[in-house]
Amino acid sequence: MVKLKASELLIETLNALNYLHKHVLPIIHRDIKPQNILIKEHAQGFVKISDFGLAVFHDPKSLSHSQGRGTERYMSPEVKSGRRYSPSADVYSLGVVIQEMFNFDINTI
Repeated sequence: MVKLKASELLIETLNALNYLHKHVLPIIHRDIKPQNILIKEHAQGFVKISDFGLAVFHDPKSLSHSQGRGTERYMSPEVKSGRRYSPSADVYSLGVVIQEMFNFDINTI
């Protein structure tokens, strides 16, 4: 089994999220959490983001981005207060995942 460095996992996950947000039709995942980050050994681009059940195409004019809530533990403060989702909410969620990863939070591994 290949042992991956935390920094490699972090960079790959950031690249995957950046791809979603910078795509021709930007996508907001709305449920970034450890269970939705898949790691595949021996593959280029070994981190994959899964579970797009709550994902939406990003439209700054749409009001529907406030509907469909992800996992509360990983929600950004603005989403918890009922404001609209934006790509920054996904970044916040990933920040929580990163914090847990570096703190070795066993409840999320």
